[in-house]
Amino acid sequence: NKIDSLNLRHFNGMSKLKRLLLDENPIKTIEYVTLSGLNSLELLSLAGTEIKSIEHGNFVGINQLRVLNLERNELGNLNRVYLKGLENLEQFNKYKHELFG
Repeated sequence: NKIDSLNLRHFNGMSKLKRLLLDENPIKTIEYVTLSGLNSLELLSLAGTEIKSIEHGNFVGINQLRVLNLERNELGNLNRVYLKGLENLEQFNKYKHELFG
């Protein structure tokens, strides 16, 4: 795949999707509330992407998420407030960037 950005239209009608693996795509941005319709999503992997920042609201509506993989990307420090609402998160991989806040 050569996906370089994520927006709402990519996931229209996919509310039952449980696993989303977008590793090694040249994704640079995730638009605000892009993933909000993925109510059943349990695993999101964005390892090896070119994401440089996570915005407040990027993870709104994916409350069932258990695994978030952000390894090997261009992220700088990540503020905990951006993970707010992910109460079911059990595994968070963030190698090569730090969590603060």
